[in-house]
Amino acid sequence: MFKIGKGVKKILLISFVASDEPIGILTLQALVDKLLNNEQELLSNYTWYFIPVADPCYAKLNEGWFKDIYNIKSYILERFKVIEWKLPGSCGDYTFSHLTLKALAVKKAIDMVKPDLIVPLHNNDFSGLYFFLEYT
Repeated sequence: MFKIGKGVKKILLISFVASDEPIGILTLQALVDKLLNNEQELLSNYTWYFIPVADPCYAKLNEGWFKDIYNIKSYILERFKVIEWKLPGSCGDYTFSHLTLKALAVKKAIDMVKPDLIVPLHNNDFSGLYFFLEYT
């Protein structure tokens, strides 16, 4: 996690929430560039926290797929997808009671920063970026 800005209000943006969602990091790169080069007022009014890759281990498994020209066949057959962010939880007779290490790392970041706004960035499978806003 890194931060820029010195404002009272704190914003946390999280990219690569899932290992097959590369658009978030591209969005963060564009946002950081804009903040550093054109938006000094936003740096004065807000402290921005960024987690560029919340799922580094599994994102590494998708490096080959990221390098290819996007097509539906490679998207379906070659991408690595993990759904463990939904833990803890249960399914039928199975109960999953422990958070994953990456979920614990993001939780620790949230606990440390105590952000006013959390923005996890996600890919929409066929049309770019979407996100959930969580106002605390």
